[in-house]
Amino acid sequence: MKKLDLKFETNYLDNAEQSALARGLYDFPIVDADCQYLHTPFKDIVKYLDEPYRTRLGYNTIIRGSSTPFIPPDIGDRTIGGRMKSYESFKRTNDTKPEGERLPNEIYPLVKSSMKMAIDYNIVFPTDMLLLGLNPDPEVEIAIAYGCARWMTEEILPSDDSMRTMLYLPFSSPEASLKLIQEFGDKKGVAGFLVTSIRYQPIYNNGYMPIYKSLFKKFIKSDKK
Repeated sequence: MKKLDLKFETNYLDNAEQSALARGLYDFPIVDADCQYLHTPFKDIVKYLDEPYRTRLGYNTIIRGSSTPFIPPDIGDRTIGGRMKSYESFKRTNDTKPEGERLPNEIYPLVKSSMKMAIDYNIVFPTDMLLLGLNPDPEVEIAIAYGCARWMTEEILPSDDSMRTMLYLPFSSPEASLKLIQEFGDKKGVAGFLVTSIRYQPIYNNGYMPIYKSLFKKFIKSDKK
């Protein structure tokens, strides 16, 4: 008889799966509109950066692995507040991805856990980039925002049809934000754009009005004929 694996790390979503089956949640589409992954793999994003930031960030990722000193560290621990971290459980169990799976380890656990919760589509965003707006150098924010947009639209979104994203806008530069919208707004899987409000400039500043106007035209269709 096969021994059951009752470890929490490998079974922590079993009840969610049973509940989803009992409630018939697999019978209609469900979208997670705020699916966050905790660690952005900067070692993979470096190649999508323009110089000189490709060299600068590349050097730091060699030293620090996947993290980067260009983004302030996140404060606190969501697990204490009751959240379950799929990536941390994925690492602790030494789980492996299916053969041929192209999604990186930082994102694949989201797909796996979503299946058990009857979620069909995920709009993903990197948690650690919530603090990128605090970097005092606007050019660094712009470089990372563009690198992540290229990585997401060229490498991640084409790998899995269940993935969608709202791309990060480098709000320290309204001009760069408008350019990013124009360049990536029509890419497959881009559901929109977002702004992290943790920054020094208020998001109601008049300089941002052209950005809001551009987003409104692109993603909000008028009912008027």
